[in-house]
Amino acid sequence: MSEEIVRADRSYRRQFFTWHAIFIALGAAVIVWGLPWFEEYLRHANPKVAAGILSGWFIFAFLSMIPIALYMLLLGRKVIKHERIPLPGAKVIIDTRPVVGQKARLRGRVLVGVSLLLIALGLSGALYTPFMLDKITSEQARIKGPAHLLQETALPRRP
Repeated sequence: MSEEIVRADRSYRRQFFTWHAIFIALGAAVIVWGLPWFEEYLRHANPKVAAGILSGWFIFAFLSMIPIALYMLLLGRKVIKHERIPLPGAKVIIDTRPVVGQKARLRGRVLVGVSLLLIALGLSGALYTPFMLDKITSEQARIKGPAHLLQETALPRRP
């Protein structure tokens, strides 16, 4: 194993962590202020409209995995080709000892496998979730009458 060390790029590290902090702050703001408003809106919306909105959000969430998976797929293929992590000429945020040879190829193959799994999960989730929401909200799935008061359930009773 070579004793070569890829030195960290300070400006790249500062830029990386700055953008990371910005996205964390934006995500926290959306969760703190947007989520309660969204929940309240869905509570008062027509059930069909609410199911349609939730279906759209689920589709977006599942499909948003695909660009990340495609990037991982390309990165894994480059790692297999160059037999080196980090890739030649890549900037790093901390001092890094490169992984080369068979170990790098194995890690590249793992990246390719995980990315293909993420693509499959994203596509299947984007297709399956709206189907299940439609099935749940359809007229056939609705209960025709009130439940019997003395009907036993598998769930434990509250004390």
